[in-house]
Amino acid sequence: MADFIVGEMFHNYMMHPPNVPYHGVNLPPKLWEEAGSKHALWGRLTMAFKPSPYVACRNMARALEFDRGPPPDEVDSPFAFSQVVLNLPGSLAFDPTQPWVQKLTRDGMPLGDVVAFMDDGRPIGRDEAHADQCTRRICARLQFLGNQDATRKRRRVGQRCGAWA
Repeated sequence: MADFIVGEMFHNYMMHPPNVPYHGVNLPPKLWEEAGSKHALWGRLTMAFKPSPYVACRNMARALEFDRGPPPDEVDSPFAFSQVVLNLPGSLAFDPTQPWVQKLTRDGMPLGDVVAFMDDGRPIGRDEAHADQCTRRICARLQFLGNQDATRKRRRVGQRCGAWA
């Protein structure tokens, strides 16, 4: 697994248009002519705005769904799976050493995944090279969507990543 952090999480996403007129600043008189107004509006999510965490996390979840991509369409994706194996308690073939739900590739290998909490993400792979592929794909596609990848805070792939940064 590895770690990545999305920089400026709230500022990556736009505020809902009806809320924009209530978020701005009064400019000093020296800037009125240059700005063409006495006020400047802020269109990005702000820290003290009550719905900001919900809106940012919702948009981050949507971005991660886009990053994983549609499984059947992309064979070379580290997140592409061909089958889902259910190992549910109470079934005749239940094996408690296996996960309850497991996604497998065409050759029967476990699938990579990414887990996120707010602006922190942890891509998970079956080995070091696969975890690197998962990290690269997630971070590259997040940047494609306009989210900032704080590479200075990224943690290398390893089995003992420790607590999230």
